[in-house]
Amino acid sequence: MSSWVPTDEQLAGVYASFWRFMDMSVHRYGSSPTGHVLLVLTIVLLDRIKIAPTTSELAEITRMSKSAVSRYVAIEIDRGFLEEIVDAVDRRRRRLHMTAAARKEHEWHKDMIHGIMQKGTKAFSDDDFSEDGIRELKKLLIDGIN
Repeated sequence: MSSWVPTDEQLAGVYASFWRFMDMSVHRYGSSPTGHVLLVLTIVLLDRIKIAPTTSELAEITRMSKSAVSRYVAIEIDRGFLEEIVDAVDRRRRRLHMTAAARKEHEWHKDMIHGIMQKGTKAFSDDDFSEDGIRELKKLLIDGIN
């Protein structure tokens, strides 16, 4: 089985797209620590496969301290993006569920990411970095996706 190795241009496109996503996130939510971003992404991915974790499970999955996870979870609860629901089987456990507001926010993220990836791919689609690619990169970094 051969493994895919991105070209320098493709890798640059990924970096530019990731940069734009992080820039968008900082301006929308403020300067969140990397651990907080990891926690939110983990919750979104677990929700997609219908798993509602506990705070302890999140700490184990992300390899962060339980106190850090608890702090980030509290922020997401305050923002209205998470809710704690008592586990039906083990009433001592509280499962974390994404709220309707979080799902709406996730849809917004998906739209933004699609636009970012489209511009990032367009900027680095040529074998060599052309003037068109440079213009597209400037649009991605400076103008955003709109």
